[in-house]
Amino acid sequence: MTLLNLFIIPGNPPALYFYELWAKEIKQEHPGCAVCLSPYPRLPLSGDASKYLNDVADMHGEKLGIFQRAVGQNVTIIGHSLGGWMALRLLEKHNAIIENCLLLYPFLRRPSLKGRTILRLLYHFRQISSMENRLLKKRGVLEKVFKDLKHVTDQELRGSLILAHQEHQTISRYKGPINIEKSLRGKLHVIYCDRDTWCPSRTVNEIKQSIFCEKTNTTHGFITSAEERKVVLKALNKKLFQNRL
Repeated sequence: MTLLNLFIIPGNPPALYFYELWAKEIKQEHPGCAVCLSPYPRLPLSGDASKYLNDVADMHGEKLGIFQRAVGQNVTIIGHSLGGWMALRLLEKHNAIIENCLLLYPFLRRPSLKGRTILRLLYHFRQISSMENRLLKKRGVLEKVFKDLKHVTDQELRGSLILAHQEHQTISRYKGPINIEKSLRGKLHVIYCDRDTWCPSRTVNEIKQSIFCEKTNTTHGFITSAEERKVVLKALNKKLFQNRL
């Protein structure tokens, strides 16, 4: 039996605490499965937002290459939210070493009004000098409202604001078609949910025209819920493990 090798790219915020829990759950259910989490790199803020995101994708690509050489087999990429955008770039550049590419609630273009508003507010938030430091000093207050925030490190929170800055300038403003080469579509599989701010129905409906999409009874932020992680893993099992048992 060929073992499965999973390369997981988080969404934003890239709270590794939750992704590490999920990686542990995957390996418990499938002993021998290799799982590599790819954290977002620390990069200086660039004036060219599209170049910034592509540079981040290239750094994920470097980690992908290291992982693939270590396991000695092709790799399956799982990209959540913004990680789905990154995963598509990796599939385009590293197709030869990628077995499958799964997009979980992918953030690929203009989100709903709620999403655009959130990113716009975060964008302007970063324009205020020292605001990030003030935010970090108020973590205790914010954690009473956002319970999961306690699992996000200061570094991840800073990185999340930088990523949101770039998402607002690029992905959030993109209204064009989702262009995926025909030669890549057979490796793609999309999991989506209803009422998703970041992967709204108009995006899903376009993807469905060329790629298999599977609906789950979950939310976009599934990764913070043990029950929802189980639902997503069950959906992944049908795609990834059915021919490996």
